[in-house]
Amino acid sequence: MLHLIKKLLTTHLLLKIVCVLLAYGLWTSINKNRVVTRSFNVPLCFYNTKQGLSINAPEIITVTLQGQWEILRHIASEHLAAHINGDHLTQGDTPLAINATHLLLPESVKLVHYSPLPVIISIKHHGYNEQTTAL
Repeated sequence: MLHLIKKLLTTHLLLKIVCVLLAYGLWTSINKNRVVTRSFNVPLCFYNTKQGLSINAPEIITVTLQGQWEILRHIASEHLAAHINGDHLTQGDTPLAINATHLLLPESVKLVHYSPLPVIISIKHHGYNEQTTAL
């Protein structure tokens, strides 16, 4: 029995090497197009904010992305952020819907989920006095 195993391992070595290389190539090509899901903790960043505006929002949100393994494996959480245009924010508590354009994702990557759900942003103007608005 030992002799048979030794013979199988030592004969046709070139054929075995070629088979292993072909199997690896097939596995790589199939794996490259596999769709996977990954979660990231990303900061919530605001731009175009008006002067004198105070924004109270979560610093970090968790996003779940889905896409091809080859693309998602190159995405690092330190390179992601949710970019929110502060020009359109109004005073008070506002629920914010996060989408893929906020994350500047490639078109082939989908935003599957984010949390907290909903993201509540509280906007206040500095020097705002509630008594002056109640007439």
